[in-house]
Amino acid sequence: MILKRCFVENFGTLHDFKYDFEKGLNIIQQENGWGKSTLSVFIKSMFYGLPVSRKILLDENERKKYTPWQGGNFGGYIEFEIDDKAYRIERFFGKKENEDTFTLYDLTTNKKSSDYSSKIGYEIFKIDEDAYERSTYFPQKSYKLGINDSIKAKLTNLIENADDMGGFSKGIESLKVKKGIYEKRGNKGLIVDLENRQHDLNNSLETCQEKESRKNQLAEQCSKKQKEKKELENQASKLASEIDVVKDNRVKKEIYDTYQRLKTDYQRANSAYNSVKSNFDKRPLSSATMQDLEERMFSINNASYRIKEFYQQKDETIEVQKKTASNAKLFGWVLGVVGLLLLGGGIGALFINPLIGYILLGAFGALMVASIITILTLMLNKSSKQKAVKLEEEVEQASRQVENNSYYITNTLKSYDSTVNQNNYYERYNELKYNSRLIKDKEEEKDQKQKALSEYIKAKNIDEKNIPDTANLITDYEPLEIQLNQVKIRDDEVKIEIINLNNEIKQCEVFIRQKDEILKDIDDNQAAIEKAKYNVQIISLAMEFLESSREALSKNYLSKMESSCSKYIRQFNHTDDFSIDTDLDVKIEKNGEKKDLSYFSAGHKDIVGLCTRLALIDAMFENEKPFIVFDDPFVNFDDSNLESAKEILAEIAKTYQIVYLVCHSSRAK
Repeated sequence: MILKRCFVENFGTLHDFKYDFEKGLNIIQQENGWGKSTLSVFIKSMFYGLPVSRKILLDENERKKYTPWQGGNFGGYIEFEIDDKAYRIERFFGKKENEDTFTLYDLTTNKKSSDYSSKIGYEIFKIDEDAYERSTYFPQKSYKLGINDSIKAKLTNLIENADDMGGFSKGIESLKVKKGIYEKRGNKGLIVDLENRQHDLNNSLETCQEKESRKNQLAEQCSKKQKEKKELENQASKLASEIDVVKDNRVKKEIYDTYQRLKTDYQRANSAYNSVKSNFDKRPLSSATMQDLEERMFSINNASYRIKEFYQQKDETIEVQKKTASNAKLFGWVLGVVGLLLLGGGIGALFINPLIGYILLGAFGALMVASIITILTLMLNKSSKQKAVKLEEEVEQASRQVENNSYYITNTLKSYDSTVNQNNYYERYNELKYNSRLIKDKEEEKDQKQKALSEYIKAKNIDEKNIPDTANLITDYEPLEIQLNQVKIRDDEVKIEIINLNNEIKQCEVFIRQKDEILKDIDDNQAAIEKAKYNVQIISLAMEFLESSREALSKNYLSKMESSCSKYIRQFNHTDDFSIDTDLDVKIEKNGEKKDLSYFSAGHKDIVGLCTRLALIDAMFENEKPFIVFDDPFVNFDDSNLESAKEILAEIAKTYQIVYLVCHSSRAK
């Protein structure tokens, strides 16, 4: 088999990379970080694909590690020749294995070919990916050693030694046991368990799909409810606006009703004023005139009272004066006689009995005092007469005042009422006064009503020219409020229905969110089923190969491998004896004891590993020769061993196509 060319569209750090392979040795020297290991993995992935892994570490998850850094299609193509036919493999990878694509073209016709499937690596080399990594693929880091089932299946075609039959039978029995793990009887076994799990996963997926369908139905119902809710909100808004209009109508009606009432009150007051004024044909008394007339009437009343009082006092004074004058004269004569007797008796008694004389003289003194009082009383009567004269003068003056005021009042009132005279002026005045006050009261009432109307018009900004007809205004908003409450009740019901629908949608989404995970589990489980069946197929093929070739195979592939390995080791000038067991574990003999490679240095182990794997390739591929990929595997070699390794490369390049990836020029020359 010969690689012809490859194209990497996007793979890890590589982008739009092309390379044409030659027969024999192909040296690709690039600096560190260029993508040499990436290219080696790309070549492997073209034949074996990229395994799916859930591991987090990049070195253990190639699909994740080599996802293109720059984006774009993940993959490319490789062209090769085998059995005189040329093919082209195109592989592109997705995040999941079921998103991968594989296409094989026959380059002779440029048409798609079905000569090989997506398992082309196994179909061509008859080994699986792990066997490929243990044989023809030499990575930069420690490469795998030892044997696996695929290598065993490949090598058993070379068994020739009858002494190996016991181990060969054990191998067949081991394969039977392993196959039994996958295909136990009684509806048990790994494959049955995986298929049962697949059935359960499909049921879970069906439930998710039902929930998804149910969610769509609920979403449609929710959309209708949202539309209904919007319509209810619009109705509520419209009814609220209508209620506001009706309330505004009620305010307007109250304003204009109040205006009409105030206007009616004013009109009535004005009509009453005009009526009173028209019924009273004389001009009304002014306030000043009424005040002047009332003051004069008050003066007349006072003067009349004083005149009456004078005449009463005069009569009483005259009577008292008459009695006082008569009694004073009689009392004066009696006092005079008694006084003379007391005076004479007292003087005479002084000479006879002084005490009696003094008493009589004291009585005389008291009598003199009484006489003086009598005299004074008579003098007072004279003063009273003088006072009476004076009062009489005042009465005359008051009478003149009464006469003058009566004359003034009568003449004044005659200008208002011709029927007024000295006898009826008081009654006529009261009538005129009442009518004047009535007119004034009506005028004041009219002015108050007019003022109230004007102030209300100004306060409410009423244009009397554009007063609306409020009789037809709707002012009862209770029916509208009943409708609004009904709409709000329905709106609340719809809100609850929407909440319930959304809650059920969320419950559905719990299942729907599991859908991708279930799909992934289905893919992974299906991949596990296919892998299990594939392993069963491999085991079955291996067993078939073992059974069919039990007698025909060579008896000593180990001796051939040891012979081939010795050939390579001698080129490194190593003389130690070594042995290879059926698991391809190598032991080196030191001081008569076989030692595992773990006892030796990294360089020593790499030399033995290189030689063992080259011997394994020689043993596995006697006919169709594969290509071998070396990803700078000689980093642990010293100068001498490096030269030997390069000589070996040059030698095997005559038989095999070699892809040698290297960074240092010393390892490339």
